[in-house]
Amino acid sequence: MDVEQDLGFFAPMEDGVQAIIDGSVEMEEQAATAEAVKEEPKPTNKPPPPPKKPAPPANVSTPTLQEIEADKVTEMAELYWNLAEGQEVEFEARVVEDIWYEHLVKSNFSLRKVMLLEFSQYLEKYLWPFFVGTGEQKSSKIHVVSIVLMVNEKFRERVPGVWTIFEQEPVKFSALFNRVTKLLLESEDSERFPLNVRRYLLIFLIHCFQSLENPTIRNKCIALVKISSWFCLTDVRRELEVARLDTKRKALWEDLKQKWEDKKAKSEARQGEKEKKKAKGKGKGKVKAKEEEEEEEKEESTKLELPSDYTFMSDLIKSFFRVLRSIPASGPPPENSVAFCERFLELLIDLENQWPTRRCFHALVQDHLVVQICERSELARRGREYNEKNRGISLALPTDWGSKGSESGALFVQLLENLKFFVGFEIDDVTGQALSAEAMANRHYERIRRIQKLAFVKFKDELEDFAMANVGNIETRESLRWHLDRASDAVIWGLCTELGIRTKGFWPKKPKKHGKKIVGKSSKKAQQPKASEDVEMGEASENVEMAKPLEEFDREFLIELLLTTFEKRRSQIDTINALPLYPDENFLFDETVVPATTAFANTHCLAIPKLNFQFLTIHDYLLRNFNLFRLESTFEIRQDVEDVVKRLAPQYNLDHRSGIDKTIFTGWARMALPIDRFEIVDVSPPRLGENKPAFVKADVTFSIHNYTDSIKQEWEALRPHDVLFLLSIQVEPEESALKPKRNESEGASFRRKYGLKSVRGCEVLTPIGDDGLPVDDLTAAQQVTASHSYGQNVEKPRVTGNSRTFRVLLDTNQYKLDLDRMAKKESPDVYETFNVLMRRKPQENNFRAVLETIRDLMQSDLIVPQWLEHVFLGYGQRDSAHFTKMKNPVRTIDFRDTFLDWEHLRESFPNHSVVAAPSKNGGEEGVSPPYVLTFPQSLFSGKEDEKEDEKEDAKGKKPAPSAAVAGTKRKFGEDLAEDGPTGESIVARTYKLPNMGPYPEDLPKKNTIRFTPAQVEAIHAGTSPGLTLIVGPPGTGKTDVAVQIIANIYHNFPQQHTLLITHSNQALNQLFEKIVALDIDSRHILRLGRGMDDLDLENAGDWGKYGRVDAFLETRMKLLAEVDRLAKSLDVPGEHGHTCETAGYFYLYHVLSRWEPYIHRVKSEHASRAHVVDAFPFHAFFENAPQPLFPNDASYESALEIAEGCFRHLKNIFDQLEELRAFELLRNRRDRSNYMLTKEARIIALTCTHAALKRRELVQLGFKYDNVVMEEAAQILEVETFIPLLLQSPDPDTGASRLKRVVMIGDHNQLPPVVKNQAFQRYGNMEQSMFARFIRLGVPYVELDRQGRCRSSLAELFRWRYKNVRDLELVQQRPEFKRANPGFAFEYQVINVPEFQGQGESEPRPHFVQNLGEAEYVVATYQYMRLLGYPASKISILATYNGQVELIRDVLERRCSWNPLFGNPAHVSTVDKFQGNQNDYVLLSLVRTKTFGHLRDVRRLLVAMSRARLGLYIFCKAKLFNNCYELKPVFSQLLSRPYSNLWVVSGETADSPEFNRNVSETLVRKDPKGKWVGICEVGNKKVKAEPIDGVAHMGAFVAQMVREHIAWRKAQREGKELHKPITRVRPKIKRTRAKVKEAEDALRVGTHPEDVAQGLLGYEFVSGFVAATDLYARVIDALAFFANPSKGNSERTILTLGDSEEGQVHIDVVPDDYNFDVKEEGDEGAGRVGFGPMCF
Repeated sequence: MDVEQDLGFFAPMEDGVQAIIDGSVEMEEQAATAEAVKEEPKPTNKPPPPPKKPAPPANVSTPTLQEIEADKVTEMAELYWNLAEGQEVEFEARVVEDIWYEHLVKSNFSLRKVMLLEFSQYLEKYLWPFFVGTGEQKSSKIHVVSIVLMVNEKFRERVPGVWTIFEQEPVKFSALFNRVTKLLLESEDSERFPLNVRRYLLIFLIHCFQSLENPTIRNKCIALVKISSWFCLTDVRRELEVARLDTKRKALWEDLKQKWEDKKAKSEARQGEKEKKKAKGKGKGKVKAKEEEEEEEKEESTKLELPSDYTFMSDLIKSFFRVLRSIPASGPPPENSVAFCERFLELLIDLENQWPTRRCFHALVQDHLVVQICERSELARRGREYNEKNRGISLALPTDWGSKGSESGALFVQLLENLKFFVGFEIDDVTGQALSAEAMANRHYERIRRIQKLAFVKFKDELEDFAMANVGNIETRESLRWHLDRASDAVIWGLCTELGIRTKGFWPKKPKKHGKKIVGKSSKKAQQPKASEDVEMGEASENVEMAKPLEEFDREFLIELLLTTFEKRRSQIDTINALPLYPDENFLFDETVVPATTAFANTHCLAIPKLNFQFLTIHDYLLRNFNLFRLESTFEIRQDVEDVVKRLAPQYNLDHRSGIDKTIFTGWARMALPIDRFEIVDVSPPRLGENKPAFVKADVTFSIHNYTDSIKQEWEALRPHDVLFLLSIQVEPEESALKPKRNESEGASFRRKYGLKSVRGCEVLTPIGDDGLPVDDLTAAQQVTASHSYGQNVEKPRVTGNSRTFRVLLDTNQYKLDLDRMAKKESPDVYETFNVLMRRKPQENNFRAVLETIRDLMQSDLIVPQWLEHVFLGYGQRDSAHFTKMKNPVRTIDFRDTFLDWEHLRESFPNHSVVAAPSKNGGEEGVSPPYVLTFPQSLFSGKEDEKEDEKEDAKGKKPAPSAAVAGTKRKFGEDLAEDGPTGESIVARTYKLPNMGPYPEDLPKKNTIRFTPAQVEAIHAGTSPGLTLIVGPPGTGKTDVAVQIIANIYHNFPQQHTLLITHSNQALNQLFEKIVALDIDSRHILRLGRGMDDLDLENAGDWGKYGRVDAFLETRMKLLAEVDRLAKSLDVPGEHGHTCETAGYFYLYHVLSRWEPYIHRVKSEHASRAHVVDAFPFHAFFENAPQPLFPNDASYESALEIAEGCFRHLKNIFDQLEELRAFELLRNRRDRSNYMLTKEARIIALTCTHAALKRRELVQLGFKYDNVVMEEAAQILEVETFIPLLLQSPDPDTGASRLKRVVMIGDHNQLPPVVKNQAFQRYGNMEQSMFARFIRLGVPYVELDRQGRCRSSLAELFRWRYKNVRDLELVQQRPEFKRANPGFAFEYQVINVPEFQGQGESEPRPHFVQNLGEAEYVVATYQYMRLLGYPASKISILATYNGQVELIRDVLERRCSWNPLFGNPAHVSTVDKFQGNQNDYVLLSLVRTKTFGHLRDVRRLLVAMSRARLGLYIFCKAKLFNNCYELKPVFSQLLSRPYSNLWVVSGETADSPEFNRNVSETLVRKDPKGKWVGICEVGNKKVKAEPIDGVAHMGAFVAQMVREHIAWRKAQREGKELHKPITRVRPKIKRTRAKVKEAEDALRVGTHPEDVAQGLLGYEFVSGFVAATDLYARVIDALAFFANPSKGNSERTILTLGDSEEGQVHIDVVPDDYNFDVKEEGDEGAGRVGFGPMCF
């Protein structure tokens, strides 16, 4: 059998047909710039067009529909398990074996075959239902491995819910898992299961250990790595590890040990009895002897040995060592051995970076010397040599793995470095606590002390100097080696033995001895090792391998073990601090780390971190995210660098006269330009304790004279902190540049071809003027300004000409690395060679700030709230952060306007009774809102601290009660019992909102939404302290819930500050607008970041930092004017409204002095209404209020309330002025804005990106907040979710975090965060959001369960994905949901679109997928809707690929944009970008016709199905998507309706008031033959539903409608009274002519299409046809013109080309003045385009 190249998972597909695998995120445009050009034309002197993208390198592809149907696997599936409905599947074991040998083994496990089997539901319908794990009838090993292959394939494709089918049968899965682990060890010597099969089993094990959140999986996995595995440690190591355990775990170990000792004692007793029997029975007969032999055999079969799960990991490591040692130093390694070793390291890394698996397994890894043996292996040596040899060549992994260095060991070395990092991670393996730098130092000193003590006690003769040395003198590797080199072999061996370090390997001694043999000379003890040093506890002495003498480690290896154990390790923080934040040329093009393309087949492992659901420490969390974010940003930067370099078209140029060669640029780029001069101007000395410069400044000068004004403005718009890139491009002569090199990757080829030598990043500091001084404003510096000296001289502009200079900051870490390389003469001075400056789009260029923020977080003492830390890391109780588990929970909450009435309150708590609190007079309180609710103690299980009145802080002061309790006490008096009710009832109290003044603006704004019980539960949880997760299915009111939570927090805890975080500016603005509409003082609301100008609010710009300052100052002037008016009304002379300070004195001496005596008098026992009105001191001031101020019928109580309301209005004026007083003292606008941010704002809204950019600034300002409410949480990257939780310093008094609430709102069932590179998305799981991780962990959440977005029938398309999503009552009540869609037979329908012009999907460039037929059909349907009167603003067109969106826009531009009849729809967007939006009607194009593409991701389909409110029309190849298992729940509903045609209804218009057809009325049904037919009558109405037969028919129908509409409009203008035209669907008329037949015949015999066109028309065919038409289509257009009847004939002509029904193309020719004018002989003027897809 020929061995195909190995991709590290499965072999490549058959027949050499390879293509890019379909992505799971829309990456077409991004991928286009990342693909290298294989054959680039030589640069010319003309500016080149944007470079075209070739097909990317070979990779793995998804089988197309045609390939699936034609393959034998599909035939077998239809024969054995994909049976017709009603047929029962019968299992045959031979079928599994046939598939294994005939389709998998013969194809070398072709990925295509595996994909076909997975598509056919081989696992779900055949393998798993008939799997038998135990017993005589147990399934074969092939059956087991087949299940493993299918599971691995699902994980490779990232299919959600892989374990779902196993969860239902946990016992059965347990048997499967046991069979897999047994096969992993058994199959080592089996020819039937070679190493690649063992690798598949290993991959299955990796997936299991990555799914520990699943109880079924976790129980089996943890059993392999628990403390019982310590039986396989050496005795010394075991004693050391047990000594470190806590009491509980020590008791567990002792219990296990005792059970083993008891079992061992029983075995020895049996062995003794056996010996006695042998001695007695020597003289017995043969029969008796035979019986005894049989009995002995039975005993032998049950001999003493440890359970398999105790020894599995140890045995697996030993098995790995055997494979590793089989790889030679040179030459080809054994087949699949390298890939197996790499996967095994991946498994070890996964086990080490999760604490539940690391806790006990870590000791086994250290004891078995895994890292050290791997370091010394021949594979690692090969990898290091390969990397050293190919240092100048960027290695290629993802696309060429298997052909370019895959067996070199390069990836193995990188994985080994990752394993070393996690093995040495700074964590306490017993407690799981992170170790500080001080703790790590103490541990290091303890290790040194231990070895020194051992050296002094047992090896004093040779190591006395070492034992007595100062710690600082022996902690480095060099000093340690100096001492150890002086010791004898026996001492080295003895040290290792005493320290519990193995001195022998796990493999038998080789015949030939390698290295220096260790022989004890000075120590008898050293010469005779104990058995326990090499034979683990419980290992049988009969073990064949252990019976052989084991190979001893040589002296050098033992010394290396001691060095790695006792040398001082570099801090991980120091390593991170030394990393440059900008990628250089080597990191940019290292494809082993940063794949060159977005495509990633996910068939092999990578040396990148993974984001799983658990992390070791917060530092580990940040470090993994730091590395992944850095890799993702590097990939994007690489795409931009490649794009601009190609556009610049560098060319080698040699001056023959001078002999000087240089690089010239024959092209140009918008985002890059040549550098005129680069100079380093300032290098600061290092700071104390550092070895790098404090900063490095440089000046870069360039010219903008060759660019347009718009591009000049873009370059001059560079601002401080913008990131630029410096490129050094030096093209070599063509002979050397084009010479291919061995093992050269795509990136290395690009660098060599275009001469890209170096890349460095920098940050803009300031523009520089012509005088060499910094310039604040580059635009202002170019203008002429008058001098202030004597007013006579005119000052010259500081910046002139077209030369611009910017001062930039270089990366100091990179600068130091470059200087070090120069000092070692490893590279030249790169800073003298920069000749290109590159910029990037601002929204894509914030990576540096984010990376710097993450690095800052790693430096600081991170204080995550104690109540959140365990949940955040993925450990502990899953509900420990829930509000019911919090200490000192808030039981009494003022819900204000959350509830509309008493009935609403009671129905909001279906599981509790709600009772009104008893009033003071013994009855029940009134039941009108607002309500203050006290929840029963039984609802909360968190521990209570000391009573509030008994607790004291460190200073001896009693803390104030919580704000919510304090507020309710103020409302109800001090007699409010905080303990609340003792039963299960919720006690409701009510109060009357105080009168805030007589003006309309004083009235509070109220909520009008009748929240559902689930929404109320979410609001209650969000208002309470703790972590709240809210899952909001589409249309369930997530935004309204978030706004109400914020409002409740604002009113219950008025002194607390709340952060409102979203992913997008659009979502943030929607939330912000709703918050402003609530009863929240606008002074306390702030919007940060870009996007505020898009707010749909008056004076949108006033809500930002500086806008709020201006608004505050304006408010101050208005309020001071009110003070002056008040003073005037009181006849108090003076400028009392001059400042806030004078206003404060005025309030104290003139307002309060009048109010207090007044209120005291009118509240006396004898006061009446007259007293209140007559004595009121502020009548004159309130003359401009609505009159009368005191109504004549007002009672005493009402009049008093009005008077108090007036005073509250006045008091509010002076309270605001007191708050604004700081703005008078702070004169600087920046200081004012910072004060407003830190002191005044209570609700601060910003995006997660802005939070990451401004974190350092906010911390320095002393910014404080108490709550975080996060919308779109499921769309935000892990680290971008985490950063907003740490925008402040810890509380200086307690050292704890101030954070009290974290509310996360999102939907993990919809699309995750966007990650452009699929390697990081798929393998690194970078697309995981914190929200989804918490859900995966099992953290409690509230799922909203009432949708009000769309019709009930449309909701059926997505509600299956959720627990219990039902409709709000309004869905059944509102007329818009009851009314049918005019002109359509159905409110939703799938329309099958066959191949159009002989083609389905096309891919002009990688991932830029288009489908012309669907684009034309969608646009024609849009035209149809517009002609029926549907508003364009109510229609959105969506597609699943960017290429299709661009095509639809092109068609719209030609058909609709210019025409007032149509215009453009509200949105034309991808499904991904439309997430979070909605519209009444959605036309959806699924694009793909060959494969499912990324639509197999159910989350994307869910988003697509949930965007429409009233109508959804899906255009696709229905048969393709019906075959996808994951999409069955949706397409089974969609395809229950007719899908071959679009069914329309004649005689209906959207703007007709007479239209009243109900959506439930059926217009199409199946006849007895099973054919769909239209119904002519529904009730008393006569309507006709008719099918549209394809794209051309729809185009003809629309064209007909247009003509009639134009005729109607003309008649209207002429004053004729005509009814609005109602177009009927007409049948097709097929008519051919002789000339058309001749054209067909000419095409069939191969005549060039252009020649046919010339012969028919007699003139050159001109433009005016649909986009993307090929030559064949152009000839069809020509035929349509030629065959047109004479002008004036209104009959339509249909031209039909093609023989078969599927191959026919129908061209509808309609001669009409509006459609086109036919050009005849002698006429002038050309034809014009029509409106249907094929009406020309």
